[in-house]
Amino acid sequence: MSLMSILRGLTGRQSAGPRANTHEAASTGRRLRSWLPHDSSPRREHLKLPLLRARSRDACRNNPVALAAVERITTDFIGMGVSPKPLAPDESTRMRLIDTWEAWSRECDADGRTDFYGLQSMAMRSILESGEVLALLETDEAAGVPLKVRLLESDHLPFKSETLASGNKVVDGIELDRRGRRVAYWLHPNHPGDPDAGTNEPVRVDAARVLHVFEATRPGQLRGIPKLASVLVRLKDVDEFDDAQLQRQKVANLFAGFIKRPPVDPATQEVGPDGRPLPVDPADQPPLTFEPGLLQELADGAVFADAMAQIAQLLGQQQTVGRVVVHHQRTQGRVVNEGLFGRCGGRFVLDECRG
Repeated sequence: MSLMSILRGLTGRQSAGPRANTHEAASTGRRLRSWLPHDSSPRREHLKLPLLRARSRDACRNNPVALAAVERITTDFIGMGVSPKPLAPDESTRMRLIDTWEAWSRECDADGRTDFYGLQSMAMRSILESGEVLALLETDEAAGVPLKVRLLESDHLPFKSETLASGNKVVDGIELDRRGRRVAYWLHPNHPGDPDAGTNEPVRVDAARVLHVFEATRPGQLRGIPKLASVLVRLKDVDEFDDAQLQRQKVANLFAGFIKRPPVDPATQEVGPDGRPLPVDPADQPPLTFEPGLLQELADGAVFADAMAQIAQLLGQQQTVGRVVVHHQRTQGRVVNEGLFGRCGGRFVLDECRG
């Protein structure tokens, strides 16, 4: 075997030829031999979306890095709220439109809990955590402006798939016509996670009444993917490693020192009538406790040894690891806050099908 053949085998590079790959990332040499991802359709990416969505929400509840990232991008993206600007030529018409908009925005929430700007913030947070959000348009004739908006979590949209008698197909809870246009949504009336949801069978809602908001990253994508999906595993690993390191350090800090006792001299040890050594009475030994600033009384012949001197090497390794953890956490926060979310502004898709 020639020297060049050996070098090519070590580096994973193949000699150029008529059938060689022009892209190094498409090679199958030593470096990339185990990197064989599955190429699937956009719909297959949604098969485990409920589990992915649940893990993303759990990270936002319990991981401070994930929570800070979601709160930051929500604040940066929404701010004080997105509001329209009338373009009418005369000022009186513009002022009338502004007054009408402000009156509606204060009472547009169908649940009556917030205003239009609060709905924007809540919708943005749902998109980041769950990948998508649904807005159901309702009417209330008793209100000044009858249009109402009710936000629904993506859990209301089941992964229901079937072919209807009309020829339309229901794919992941979305009814499509023969041309692939959205004509209806099959929604659970109640949240599936509610304990009193009942039968909660999906009902058909015309697409003109539903706004499905998510970021489409692939053509033909029907459902949204949580933005934390690409960093969830690393966030989980770093969080568990950090907890384990803190517990290890807390246990190590309890040991202020060790008490060493010299070996018993058989010539001076008391023995009983049977010639066996008498046991040591525990009442004669000072109690050992772990308290900050403790001055421990020692028995005769006992010598105190500094624990820090004996485990200095171990603690030095822990401190080094601790610095790595802090650096890793800062890097994670920067990746989540800037790398993951910094480029997502303005790319969300509003699927508003009105027939």
